[in-house]
Amino acid sequence: LNGYHFTDITADLMAKWIGQIADVKKGRGAAFALAGFRGVGKSHFLAALSAIVSRPDLRAKISDTHVMSTAQRLSRRHGVVAHLKRGSSDSLLAELKIAIAETIGCGTGNFSDSLNELLLAAADMSGDMPLVLLIDTAFGRESRVARDDGALLSDIAAAAAANGIFVGIALDDDIAGADGLNSSIASNFTIDYLDQEHLYKIVNAHVFPKHDQMRPVLHEIYGSYRKALPGFRWSEHRFSCLYPMHPAIIEIAPFIRLYLPEFALLGFAVEAGLRILGRPANSLIGLDEVFDSIEIRLRGVKDLKDAFAAYDSLDRGVVAKAPVMKRHEAKLILKGLFLLSFNGEGVTATELAAAMLISDEVKPAVGSANVEALLRAFSDALPNAIKKAENPERETKFGLNIGGEDNLNSMLAEAAKTVPTDTVESLLRRHTAEKFSDFDISDDASVIWATCHVVWRGGIRPGDVIWQAGGTPVPDADDESGHWKVLVRYGSPSESESETCRWPACEWKLGELTTDDIDTIRRFHVLQTDNELRENFRESVPTALHVHSIAVEKIWQRIFFEDSRLVSGENEYRFTETAKSSHDLAQLFMIMLEDQLERQFPSHPDFPQMLGAKEVSLLTVHLFSGSGTNGAEIQKLAANFALPLGLVNENDNVYIPLSANELAELTIVKESFAGSDPEKDDVIPISELSARMHRAPNGLTQEAQHLVLAALVAQRQFEFVTSSGNRINYRSLDLQIDWDDIIGIAKPSAEIYSSDRLLSWAILLTRDASLKALKPSEAPSKLMESLSEWLGEWQKTRLVEQCDMLPDEKLNSKLWRIAANVKKTFGVVAESIDGLLQNNVTLDESLQTIADVFADSEDEF
Repeated sequence: LNGYHFTDITADLMAKWIGQIADVKKGRGAAFALAGFRGVGKSHFLAALSAIVSRPDLRAKISDTHVMSTAQRLSRRHGVVAHLKRGSSDSLLAELKIAIAETIGCGTGNFSDSLNELLLAAADMSGDMPLVLLIDTAFGRESRVARDDGALLSDIAAAAAANGIFVGIALDDDIAGADGLNSSIASNFTIDYLDQEHLYKIVNAHVFPKHDQMRPVLHEIYGSYRKALPGFRWSEHRFSCLYPMHPAIIEIAPFIRLYLPEFALLGFAVEAGLRILGRPANSLIGLDEVFDSIEIRLRGVKDLKDAFAAYDSLDRGVVAKAPVMKRHEAKLILKGLFLLSFNGEGVTATELAAAMLISDEVKPAVGSANVEALLRAFSDALPNAIKKAENPERETKFGLNIGGEDNLNSMLAEAAKTVPTDTVESLLRRHTAEKFSDFDISDDASVIWATCHVVWRGGIRPGDVIWQAGGTPVPDADDESGHWKVLVRYGSPSESESETCRWPACEWKLGELTTDDIDTIRRFHVLQTDNELRENFRESVPTALHVHSIAVEKIWQRIFFEDSRLVSGENEYRFTETAKSSHDLAQLFMIMLEDQLERQFPSHPDFPQMLGAKEVSLLTVHLFSGSGTNGAEIQKLAANFALPLGLVNENDNVYIPLSANELAELTIVKESFAGSDPEKDDVIPISELSARMHRAPNGLTQEAQHLVLAALVAQRQFEFVTSSGNRINYRSLDLQIDWDDIIGIAKPSAEIYSSDRLLSWAILLTRDASLKALKPSEAPSKLMESLSEWLGEWQKTRLVEQCDMLPDEKLNSKLWRIAANVKKTFGVVAESIDGLLQNNVTLDESLQTIADVFADSEDEF
């Protein structure tokens, strides 16, 4: 645990899994799975999780604060963690019994063969601590598990959920298929995806850390490679993260682990980094160094015997006969061809030249031409060992035949021809759902909607991400929801569908799929679903499946990020590196829509924190209703949200709601009621007001709109109208408002207090009977004097403050209710008189407030 380096990706995943373990209760378990390429760190993740759960004394040393704080939710006692080591015994059930026996400290002889009874007994024996069952391939196992464990693993997940057990599993390539024999895994496990992205961050932060002052040098080196090598397709961000390691190494690492499970990318990087210290700055750790470091071990792999025989023959028959000045380059090309053939697709001359850094300084294209000439010489020398895939749409691909895959490939090619075109789109959708946790594809309709929320300037903005098949119309940008919309369209739109989206709708223009891309996706589908193929080639299919899964990942990355654009009207945006590493759609579009939102809503207030329903409720109940204006929490909320909206004034470091006249002068209020006549209109629909507040340049979110409306109701300018026709006025703002039930606002019913009635309330409050004999000319000044004296006496008592300072042990429900009522009544009266003395309200308005607070009832007073 001390040596585990968290990235934002692994920290979020770890906190999520720990949170689920903390929520496990008797009768309510959970099952989570971690998918990802070989070598991405799934086993390390499970090992760190095990340490956190089982060793509470280590939690204070966790390097990531997010993970550390989440770990505090776990019991402070040692957790019960069982490790099921797949491949360590004859069957999964036997391995489960061993795992439970080792954890609880008993023999396996008395365990039932019933999965449910076995897990129930294990849960009971773990006592009041939840059992955590972690499943991974046995450490040090060189070959993959030759069993179809998908169905039994799904049964374990179902039994764990019923018996209050947490199950976490690392999905290796033999059980990772979401279709076919292992399809039930996707139904019973919540699957998280550990992207290779976090390896880039580990290398950048901990293996090859960079100094900011050297960034210009890296930029210059990257530019020189881009200029000299036409096929150097890696982004500058990727290059800078991995430097001085060639980006091709991290891509080939999962394929190497298919044959050498013990190959560790980070370990290789550390060793190679020590060797490169004395080289020039533009020298990279290359694929040839990877080959040299693992060649001896690779030669011991049975599946690679024929490939090495071809390699040695080409080395003797072609490389050795090359001119002396070209011999080293020819050997580099042969090594690169061997490793890059692991991907099952082969490699073009341009790609190989970029991977091996072979170029011509004067004419870059000549370097690729020389590489292709040598590849063709290899093919001519051993036509049966070198496969050559020619396609008029691209360069020819060359590759060594790896491990007796010809029969499998020929059957795959035939089966792929029968896969329908719409299956390609379906698989891309499923891959998108794996990448983004909030993209739900459970509804297999032609149009799939995913609603998510981005936070911009502190406001929560809902939006819809819409995957559309051909023939469906462009969404209406002017619908009443006010949601932003992102249209994802697979395939090129027809002329009738080529209408440009305009904000708040924009289009995620995906890159084009090539013929090779479509064929690869079809083959991947066949490998996942064709049970007969899996049975006939049981040894070869897992390798082929893993190879194709990596290929599909690269296709997805290219068409969704590298070659795609986000377009709104005339504005076009490339996906940033930060956006590409997003775990969900909300995070992705929080980054990608920022510029568009800045353009559209320049007048939107900038809230320092996120404004949600809770904040709206607290401000409505306490600030605007007047029941607790001066509380520290409410004043902080007023500063964060009411002040940016212009709904309060600051007076002696205290935020006080605007008066009715001041509210009426606010720009947002004027614009919201433009075109409406509140005096004539019986009810103004809330939808109309919402649409106006949401328009440019303000673009207020729903929560901000609620605050503006609550301020207006608090100042008696309006009343809320519910769906049942009831009215909610300023007196009821201290109650919990159901905003979904509010359908409109209307002018309040007239409440007329005569001068005599207002005078009687002044006398009742101040106990100054002399006010009865006032002459009209002297009434205002005398009333102001009496009210001022009352306020002075009230402030001396500090009654509200004393209530707030009472210790908890002296509070009871009766005292709490009295204190709350005093704040709602006399507290509001005091604020009103203070506003009168500050010339913020008129004398009549202040006296009306006194009458209103007590519902014009002397008994209530």
